[in-house]
Amino acid sequence: MPWKTMHLEETGTVEPVDDDPNAVQIIYDTPYAAKQHEDLTLHHPKPGTKAKYLEDPAMAIAPEIVPGIVDKLQDYFLTG
Repeated sequence: MPWKTMHLEETGTVEPVDDDPNAVQIIYDTPYAAKQHEDLTLHHPKPGTKAKYLEDPAMAIAPEIVPGIVDKLQDYFLTG
């Protein structure tokens, strides 16, 4: 995230998921948000800043959240 302007952080929104009243999604939709996340060659000078800023934290808690995701998917596909 560009820390000099904080623009990307300020554009993050939390929105409800249309088909699940118990879920929300966090969206960063500036033109450069995906590039900041995916491009491993970009320079991230501040400690703790880097590409994959969303993926790595999700993967760190995956063992805790995957069972709930599996349950939701099974409910969705089995009960329609």
